[in-house]
Amino acid sequence: MNDVKVHKVKYRLARQLRDGALLSVTTALGSAKTRVKQLEPALLAAIDDEIDGMDAALATLRGGDASAIARIYQAPTRLLGLAGAASRLEGLGKAALSLCELLDALEGAVPGDLRPVAVHIDAPRILRTELPERDQHVVLGGLAQVRTRTARRPDA
Repeated sequence: MNDVKVHKVKYRLARQLRDGALLSVTTALGSAKTRVKQLEPALLAAIDDEIDGMDAALATLRGGDASAIARIYQAPTRLLGLAGAASRLEGLGKAALSLCELLDALEGAVPGDLRPVAVHIDAPRILRTELPERDQHVVLGGLAQVRTRTARRPDA
């Protein structure tokens, strides 16, 4: 006769539920916030690198190199991803999105007046700091006004 072996599968999740080894929502959120705080210096350094890259591309654009528009456009998309890692950087993400919208409105053309682009590049530098929410709204409102004025001007 053959011996039959019966194997009982041990599910780790079921064991954790029985043993009560799960974290509470409060504990999980607290530890997540702590991990984000630990990542914040590296996150801010990466944001500074992107802003420096946009500054260099703007200088190249002022020198007449139209390919710098593409480099400027790529940086805010990366800034959006970086800003999503910390809730206090939400304004920075909105400023990066505003720069993308401004560059989209230019349709790849180099504007005669680069001040709107320069203002949009300076905004993330301001918004990466621990600026009060009220002041962030002022900065973002100013960017919206610049974007609207630039879109109305045919020589932009």
